[in-house]
Amino acid sequence: MVAIEIENIDELRLREGIDDVELHQDISRLQVGDHVRLTFLAGANLRETLSVRITRIEGEKFRGRIIDRVARPELLGLRADALVNFTAGQIHSIATPQLASAGPKRKRRR
Repeated sequence: MVAIEIENIDELRLREGIDDVELHQDISRLQVGDHVRLTFLAGANLRETLSVRITRIEGEKFRGRIIDRVARPELLGLRADALVNFTAGQIHSIATPQLASAGPKRKRRR
């Protein structure tokens, strides 16, 4: 069985001289129910970026459920609805519409 890990995107960016201040600010405002993107790695060549809905936040530690369909579950050993633990440094991007859009929030019509 191949070991699965979550890519530490923050570490990779810092090695390249990139300090994504805006992303760090957005991460500090995350709440339970928000969606983030994480990149899962298995072996040397297999990676897949998936959306995860946050279910718990404790400081820099997060827990969430995968909400995307995993393209190659047999290789990654992951499935939709699986629980994952991750850190702020592993968050690839924010997928929550409120944080992703710069425009004003609109009211929903019923």
